[in-house]
Amino acid sequence: MKRLLIIALLVSLASAADTVPTLTLSAAKQCPGNLLQMTAASDGQPVADVELRIVLYEPYQGLVALQHTAADGTASVALKRSGTYRIYILAEGYEYDDYEEFTFTACPPPPPKTMELSISHDCNTSFMLVSVTSGGAPLDGVLVRTQNWSSLTGASGNASFPFGDGDIIVTAEKAGYAASALYESVNCTPPECRSHDDCATDTYCVDGICMNLTGICGYAENHLWVRYACCSDSDCKNVSLRCMNRTCEPIPAPPAPLVNATKNESAPPASPEKPAGCAAAALLAALAAAFPALRLARVTP
Repeated sequence: MKRLLIIALLVSLASAADTVPTLTLSAAKQCPGNLLQMTAASDGQPVADVELRIVLYEPYQGLVALQHTAADGTASVALKRSGTYRIYILAEGYEYDDYEEFTFTACPPPPPKTMELSISHDCNTSFMLVSVTSGGAPLDGVLVRTQNWSSLTGASGNASFPFGDGDIIVTAEKAGYAASALYESVNCTPPECRSHDDCATDTYCVDGICMNLTGICGYAENHLWVRYACCSDSDCKNVSLRCMNRTCEPIPAPPAPLVNATKNESAPPASPEKPAGCAAAALLAALAAAFPALRLARVTP
């Protein structure tokens, strides 16, 4: 009987030795980051402290990383090259294949982030301040360049440069960000005007320059163009008005027609003209009165 019990115990131990748990390893790519994510498990449960040797097998490079699984059975490593990798496994108390093979293709590069540039300049100090942000937050480590100067932005996202009047081109570069450029024309000459009041009354202020007021049918006054009430009859908008002296006035009534004159029958008749003989006799009489001798001679034959 005792021998049977010993045999049964040995069979039981042999059976227990035959039921060694099996370890499996799975691998997957995670983007972005070119991560190789590995998970060790046995009967659906995570297995911790599994040693994993990652080897780039084709094109051959050899060992690229050594990892141990965490309590959740996972481990990850960032890979730099596409290719075929072999993950060699080492764990105690488990049955497993010597390695798992995994073909890895690098993740496509993420789209570059954007950054924004702004420039402010101080004519008193002849320095300009370049600010670089991304999504509204300051961006440090940006290489900022002008025609003659270059600098890296600090934690505030700012960099400063001396400047002179004229055109300024600023460029900004940083890995992972789209390059950006900004153009600005700087003029530190004091403006001719800052408001309309700085200009003559027949001009107005535009971008620091006094400009002449121009228009049609009107006049400049107090920095404004004032239009006349009318410039043509069509401006009066009324058929009974017309434009006179740049004002709409009523059309005057036409003059009354002239009345035809009639013949006056009661007027005395005109005196008839005297004959030429009467005029001669009168002349002789006047001579006779003036010269008596002539009269005597005429009387005596």
